[in-house]
Amino acid sequence: MVNGVQIAVVRPRNFRDAATIGEYFRQEIPVIINLEDMDNAEAERIIDFASGLVLGLGGDIERPSRRTFLIVPPDATILTTHLGLTEEGFFNQA
Repeated sequence: MVNGVQIAVVRPRNFRDAATIGEYFRQEIPVIINLEDMDNAEAERIIDFASGLVLGLGGDIERPSRRTFLIVPPDATILTTHLGLTEEGFFNQA
């Protein structure tokens, strides 16, 4: 919890862990997704799933580092010091 706000940190090991991400997000809890323990194919599936959550339920997605993503519900705001995505794009897909 940060300043009274709950934030979930999920470090998925396989795609089945996407359900945990979805449950937190449906409860309007921001989720930090750390993909360090996943191969690229599974990690891309997780990000596709998270992108679908954000598109379907509203909200926003940000990529603070190469293998870490933050998804927030529609009533939350991500404050950043840069505009848009990094030049690399998601998984170097510019």
